Amino acid sequence: MSETPDGSTTADFEEHRTSSSPGSRRERVTGLAAVAVIAAFFIFCITESVSAGVGRLSGPGSGFWPLVVAVAGLLCSIAVFLMPSARFRSAGGGSLSSLLLGCLSLAAFPFVYYYLGLPLTSFILSMILLKVIGREGWVLSGIVSAALAGGTYWVFVVLLRVPM
Repeated sequence: MSETPDGSTTADFEEHRTSSSPGSRRERVTGLAAVAVIAAFFIFCITESVSAGVGRLSGPGSGFWPLVVAVAGLLCSIAVFLMPSARFRSAGGGSLSSLLLGCLSLAAFPFVYYYLGLPLTSFILSMILLKVIGREGWVLSGIVSAALAGGTYWVFVVLLRVPM
């Protein structure tokens, strides 16, 4: 064992390096717990969508599109669950606080939407997801959020003529 200039040994460094590595047991458990919570949320959304009435493809019910989104989210959760832990960590996953903030911001979306409307609410949500959770820069977060807000407005108000 050799000693480093700060007085610690190489064994101390190796222990610190392996305990904070992307594949550490704590991070894997946290990441899997986060994925399990998200998957459970999407399963709940699927059951609620079915109870709201799915209808048929030619005449969709009120639960059709929420069902489509929930199934897509569940499939993404399964894909992340099957992903090796090092790739999952490099994709930004594994933080329980990030998971809770993401779930709370998504849950708050319909309530904030009622008061602020779709463009501003989608701008705020995407800023939270990009800047706070994704740790992206301010410029990128602002540009992407503004494009998303403008895009949702254009699709729903201009293209589909949905009254807001």
